[in-house]
Amino acid sequence: MHDVLRMMGHERCVLPLGDRDGVIIVPGRVVEETVARTEAVVATESEMRRALIGGMDPVDAYHKFGKF
Repeated sequence: MHDVLRMMGHERCVLPLGDRDGVIIVPGRVVEETVARTEAVVATESEMRRALIGGMDPVDAYHKFGKF
């Protein structure tokens, strides 16, 4: 993703991001930071999902991961 943004001259572009909750348009000047933060959130959510599937108590998962 980062290589594609560099090739596009990301300072002059925008990046639409969306999921089932909605869509946002990210200005080029903050694309890299936004992508990095988004990747971190997805990683945390995936780790929490694995913990819950593995039997972790949901309250414990909330305390460990800081979100639910």
